[in-house]
Formats: sequence, structure tokens, C-alpha cells
Amino acid sequence: MLELKSLLKGLILLFIVTTTACVPQNRVEIVKINKDYSPLFYITKKPTKEDVLFYKALISSGIKQDQINGKVLLGGYFYKTGEFKRAKEILEKTRDIKDKDVRYARLLWLFDIYLKENNKDKIHKVLKEALKLNDRNRLSNLICSRYPLNLTGNACLIAIYNQKFSSKKDKNRKINVYKNKKIKKKKNEEKITNILKLFMRSDENKKKVEEDSTIFNDKKICLNSESFDKNEVKGILYNIKKNKLDYLTEIGDNCDGRWYFSEKTEELLDKKGLDKIYFGIDYNEIFEEIKNYLELNNIKRFYVITNNDLNITNDNITVIDATIDALKNFFVTFNDEYDNATDYYFVFLGDSDESIKFVPLLKYYAKDPRLIKVIVGTDIFKKEYLDENFYEYFKGSVIVAPICEICDKLRKDFFKGFENFYNSKGDFYSVLGYDIVTFIDSELNNIYGKKKYLSGIIGIKDNKVYRNFEFYKILSKRRIKLLLN
Repeated sequence: MLELKSLLKGLILLFIVTTTACVPQNRVEIVKINKDYSPLFYITKKPTKEDVLFYKALISSGIKQDQINGKVLLGGYFYKTGEFKRAKEILEKTRDIKDKDVRYARLLWLFDIYLKENNKDKIHKVLKEALKLNDRNRLSNLICSRYPLNLTGNACLIAIYNQKFSSKKDKNRKINVYKNKKIKKKKNEEKITNILKLFMRSDENKKKVEEDSTIFNDKKICLNSESFDKNEVKGILYNIKKNKLDYLTEIGDNCDGRWYFSEKTEELLDKKGLDKIYFGIDYNEIFEEIKNYLELNNIKRFYVITNNDLNITNDNITVIDATIDALKNFFVTFNDEYDNATDYYFVFLGDSDESIKFVPLLKYYAKDPRLIKVIVGTDIFKKEYLDENFYEYFKGSVIVAPICEICDKLRKDFFKGFENFYNSKGDFYSVLGYDIVTFIDSELNNIYGKKKYLSGIIGIKDNKVYRNFEFYKILSKRRIKLLLN
């Protein structure tokens, strides 16, 4: 039996399941709830039947806020499983919620339920409440991901509301816009006809037209994106605005700019030089850095959790798919065979949002979480790793990333400025967009090395960027240590 003074947040559920299994069916026993549980973890996780036991234990506790949290989480469980009537009944009755994440999640779930019911009055009320909790709008993806919109945060909720309840006047305006598009299309067709006439002139004029068609605007960045609301695009625009640069941006394939950035492939094409550079994260590169670090510490056997394609040929390295089922199945066998005198090293490779999802599960599924040593290879060291919702999971972990959100003034200023400018939180992709402009500006003005890249870029070779990956160890909520790798 483990002698832990404080159970890790995820292990609470294991305690509840074990305790409940020992209670006769004709008797109800109230389980005491450890205050270290994370409401955010249960808000965002996929629903399982075991969750219901935990939520009912919260509701049965003698602590008011735990009871309230339990009711909202139970309502959320029914929402996630599609039992909207039961979810609405619970969520509508639950009030006086102190935890802001729980309060915002309740509003999101009710928002979507009312949307399905076409209840304009009630949806307007919960939307108004949600807008007041702007600092929690990162959770909007709980329902925004269900709709084909390229928006996040409260802007997504407003767009969904407007799309559902747009007035007749608005619909008429859309028809007029469509008519205008038809007129514009006709004009474009006439323009194309005139251009074709040019090609019917002399060979000299043909040559001139062909030469003109290869002239690109050095100061224009073309964007292969569905909207200006993508964080990569926002990062590009923020750099231009912040540094008062005279670059133009345009969405579409017919853009005449020299630079063509695809947010889907994270590549920048120089249409003049025909060079295409990949600016995304190379997880093989991070893996090699981590493998070298482990070898220096005489650790040769370890486990890798990832969905990325890695070049692994070593039999001492076990790869586990980054899915909940794969991780759960792995620990069924592992927990029966582990040596309680040995430390086991797990390397997670994936973006920071995924790491926040999977690292807690490592500690949850492991029979003895004290033996689990975690190294996270990711895109960004997020300050969320140190907050009250996730710190216990990440304490003692090593984070390997090219960006640290909280470690130096340059990045701190960027994230603060980006959030103030857009009223939404920046991420790796916003930094990537910012660095794209830094690269273009350096190319055009021959100022290599004078501007520092935010995403750790130290060089470009073979059409890809290479980054410096720093190793950080989390010592406490206020202390992280930079390791020599």
C-alpha cells in the first residue's frame, strides 16, 4: 500500500473505484474527497463510466463547492455522452459556482444544448454570462470544435449565435452580396478576355506580358489560409504592426506576392527563388536531443509516447501510441511487471496541449506514480505547467522545448503584447508566424543575426529551420532549472 501524504489528482478516481467496490450493494458509503482534484482535468477529459462514481462522491461530500462542482461535472458527463435532457436538468439547477473553469464549462454546455433546442432567449442569457468570463474562453473549444468555424474563444460563440439566429434583413444582405459577386465575376471575365487579346498581338508584346507575369511584390506575403483568424496569420500581422513594417498580406492563390505561406504545411515559399522552407517542429530532432540527454545520464531503456513518425531502431526503446486506449492497455501489463525499486522514464513527444492531456494520465494509470519520470519534448514550455491545475502532474518533469513562455523578457513581452492586441492567448503557431516575418525582413534587408527569432531558430539548412532546444526541470511552482543538455 502506498504511503503518500497527498494522493495525486488523477489517482483519486482509483481510490474511489476501489472503495466503492468493497461496499455491499445495499449500503451507501460517503467517500471523502481529497481537495487536490482538478476540475479542469474532468471538464476536458473524455467521459468514462468510472467518472460518474467520482462525481457522485463529490455530490455526497459535506463540502458545498465540491457538491456544486460534482453536479456540474455530472451534467457535463451527460452532455458529452449525448444525454442532453439529463444534462440540462442538472446544469440549470446548479448555481453559486466559485471555480471559474467549472462556471464557464457549465455555460458552454448549456449554450450548445439551447442551440440544439433553438431557444434564443436562454442561449442569449448564457452567452452574456460567458462573455464576462473572457479569461476562461480558451475552453470554448469544448463546443467550437463541433462547428465548422475558424474562430476561437468567445468570438466563436458569437459567430455560432449569429449564424443560428441571423435576422431576415441579414439574409437579404447576403443575397445582395451574392449578386454583387456575380457582377464582379462578370467584370473579371471581361478583364480576362482583354488580357487574352494581348496574347494575340506581336511576339514582342507576348514576351513583355510573360515577363510582367513573373514580377512578384517583395513586400507582399500571400497566405494559404481560410481566414485571418489563424494564429500563424495573427503572428504575421502582429509582427508587421508591432515593428511598423510596410509589408502587405493577402489570402488566396492568385496573390502576386513573392512570399507564399501555407499554415497547413507550415512552409514558406519564395516564389522568386523557388525555395520552400519548413518552419514547423521536427520531432525527430527533439527526440535525438532527448535520447542524447538520457544516454549521458546512463539511461538506455525508456518509453516513448507519440503520434509522430520517429526514426527508432533501438530495441530498448518502446513506442506507445498517444491515445488513451493504448496508454491504458500498456499500463495493464506494466503494473503487473514493474520493479518497485526502479525508476522508469517516459518521453512524451507532441505539442504542449497534448502534453497537458497525456502526462496526467501517465501518473493516473501508473500503480506507483513516484517511479514514473517524465520528459516532455514539445513546442513550448507553457506557464500552465506550473498552475494549480497541472503542477502536481508536472512536478519533477523535464520539459524540452524551443520556446519558454515565462523564461525571458523577449518571449514574455511577445505573449503579453499578442494577448493585449488580439484579446486571445498566443501559442507556438503565433510565434511561428512572427518569425516568418523576421525571416523575410532579414532576407530582404540583409540583416541576418540582428533580429532574434522567438521560436529558437539558430539556422536554416536543406529547406528547413533548425532550433535550439532548451531543457527545463520543474522544481516547484515558482522555480524551474535550466539543464545543460
